[in-house]
Amino acid sequence: MARTWSSIRVELVFGRGEDYWLRPGLIVAAARSHTFEQLGTAIDLAFARWDLAHLRLFTLADQTRSSPSEPGKTHRTAR
Repeated sequence: MARTWSSIRVELVFGRGEDYWLRPGLIVAAARSHTFEQLGTAIDLAFARWDLAHLRLFTLADQTRSSPSEPGKTHRTAR
């Protein structure tokens, strides 16, 4: 089976009570078989986060939102 990898741009938008501008970011690679939980862990490691007790929210290109803290639940933002 061929593996398809995606490039994912990650930006930190806010944290510690501050909005970030310029936003620190990076690009990670992920296969379709990776979960959002695995992606979140990879992001934490890449940014050398030590406080891992935070919520994660992923927003896809079509504005669908997914959170590993709410498995199976996706949220679509009204346009």
